[in-house]
Amino acid sequence: MTFISNLRGKLGGIWGRVVRLAQRDKPPVCAFETLRQGPAPKRESWRDRWFPHRQILIRGPNQTAAIHFGQRFQIAVVFIAAFSALGFLGVSISAAWNRHEASRMAREMDALRTTAHLEAEHAAQDRDLLSRISRELTERMAERDRAASDPATNGKTVAERQADIDRLIAVREATIDRAFEERKRVAAERDQAIAERDAALAANRDTVARLDAQMHDTISEVEKIIASTGLDPNRLAPLKPQIKDDKSAPRGGPFLPWLGLKPDADLGQDVGIEHAQIVATGLDRLQRLRDVLKHLPVASPVGEVELSSGFGYRVDPFTGQASQHDGADFRGPRGTAIYATAAGVVATAGYMPEYGNTVDIDHGFGLMTRYAHLDKILVKPGEAVVLHQKLGLMGATGRATGVHLHYETRVNGNARNPLNFLKVDHYVPEKIPAASLQSDGVSHDRD
Repeated sequence: MTFISNLRGKLGGIWGRVVRLAQRDKPPVCAFETLRQGPAPKRESWRDRWFPHRQILIRGPNQTAAIHFGQRFQIAVVFIAAFSALGFLGVSISAAWNRHEASRMAREMDALRTTAHLEAEHAAQDRDLLSRISRELTERMAERDRAASDPATNGKTVAERQADIDRLIAVREATIDRAFEERKRVAAERDQAIAERDAALAANRDTVARLDAQMHDTISEVEKIIASTGLDPNRLAPLKPQIKDDKSAPRGGPFLPWLGLKPDADLGQDVGIEHAQIVATGLDRLQRLRDVLKHLPVASPVGEVELSSGFGYRVDPFTGQASQHDGADFRGPRGTAIYATAAGVVATAGYMPEYGNTVDIDHGFGLMTRYAHLDKILVKPGEAVVLHQKLGLMGATGRATGVHLHYETRVNGNARNPLNFLKVDHYVPEKIPAASLQSDGVSHDRD
């Protein structure tokens, strides 16, 4: 557990530094000047190769806005994923160690019950021996009384019979002393075993408490990531109800006396079982939240993001009337690769009158993404896809005025703003300026 505590401390320090670096990350002041003149030649580092600077250019009627994704922000996202994976691994290792300790304590309890049973058997044997000795002593005393009146009985004098009685008494006393010494030894061993068990239970309670705290911190972080998309994590991964002892429920059977230890004895069993149930419930919820996070469409469907039409109200490019746009449009050259934003299964892949060549991906948990106006489809219905798998090529099929991707995110059939899923926690703005989402009457890449 010392190793886990040290690992958690180091990860906490790394996480703090990553957050501070991400918060200091600012977009370049002269982004358009850099685009006009071109970047200065320099030696490409690993950060430039794996985490190049990215930006979105959004053109409006009067101005053009830019959203910058710097290297520190991208590295922060990678560290968040790594921290979540390491936290889950630490929780799993702690749970396995806790189960091992619980099994060991169960074996110790079985040994204690066996010792108590043997002690009871020895006590019963001692009582039988004392009873037999008492009967023999009574018989000897009766014979001594008869011999007192007849010294020649059985050829033994009173002195000889008295000597026999004294020897029998000495044997009885020695037997009693041995029995008491054996009982003291067994009692000492029992006390030592109980003390060791209590120490193990105390250590186990501390371990479970630390494990529970770490697990709840990890669950809280994952729930925040899911909630940042506008979804309810409790609906996607509902809590399982705790099983309680319903005394009004039907029950029956013959009465058999309880021969083991009382459940309310000072053993801490109930507390240990309750903590184990809490940890097991938390691990189950963490696993289900991890599955939800794995299928959450938060990645970008295109390599270079350039938004040309946002979600919600807009002026229809064909009729000029007010309309509802259920997705987001990303412009780009014809043939630009379109990628899956999360793992899932291809629900449909074919031509639709208004959407053109379209691919629908079912991510589970009621989540679905749609990729429309494709020039070419590269997957088939029923095919399982993974994150960043190529689904097709950007085109202008269907009801479109130019080459672009129409991307939708739906939850239980209801359209949601895809930009809420493309952001990560609070590092990306909640809203894009309204001016950048209005039609300028000139754009030819909207559907």
